[in-house]
Amino acid sequence: MADPRTGMITELVIEVWRLGQRLKVVPIRNDRIHDSFERLHRVLEKYGATAWDPTGTAFYDGMNVEVIASPQGESRPLVIAEVLRPGVLIDGVCVSSPQVILGDGADEGMCN
Repeated sequence: MADPRTGMITELVIEVWRLGQRLKVVPIRNDRIHDSFERLHRVLEKYGATAWDPTGTAFYDGMNVEVIASPQGESRPLVIAEVLRPGVLIDGVCVSSPQVILGDGADEGMCN
């Protein structure tokens, strides 16, 4: 039976990642909010829990991601253009795959 804490930690990592994404675009002039976010992020990492955001990474068949949308046709190379939900790693093991939207690497200029 899986450890019930894994689900809780996974949800917490995802929500902390979402908060971090919002803090990047919302002009908040309160350093205490950013400091609190950074402390929370460090605590998760201290216990081996991290978010995996593969935005801009070249996509390949068999990659451990959940593709939500991709360009029509056989356009190659493909890149991960947007992450809707990050993957979650606990002690280096992927316990939740990221949900991603693919883009055409040639058009995006992001192919690695």
